[in-house]
Amino acid sequence: MYLTSIANLGKGFLDVFVTFGDMVAGAFGIKADTKKSDIGKYFTDIESTMTTVKKKLQDEVAKNGNYVKVKTVVDKFVADVLDKIAEGAKIAASGATGTSSELIGSATKKFWCYGSQSGFNKHVS
Repeated sequence: MYLTSIANLGKGFLDVFVTFGDMVAGAFGIKADTKKSDIGKYFTDIESTMTTVKKKLQDEVAKNGNYVKVKTVVDKFVADVLDKIAEGAKIAASGATGTSSELIGSATKKFWCYGSQSGFNKHVS
């Protein structure tokens, strides 16, 4: 019974991380001619996937409540990794605005340079 329980727990985690791996594999399809709407959808999908992975992990731990250390590690992973990835993806998706046909490669590059040692701020276009 114990070995079956461990095997089922392992299979459950494997299923969760296959989903996670599939999502990561899609990351390398972004090119200069990718539309902004596609980028927004991509990051929205990441947020959704992280939420799904989080729920599946929590369900798997709930089904196997005998493993307190596993629950502790999963809870820490969810809080330290999955929740942060989901929040970052949500923020990134909100930045992919514009017309749906506008290409990501046509975006204007703007960023701030902060010189921590020199104390200057410079806007670069």
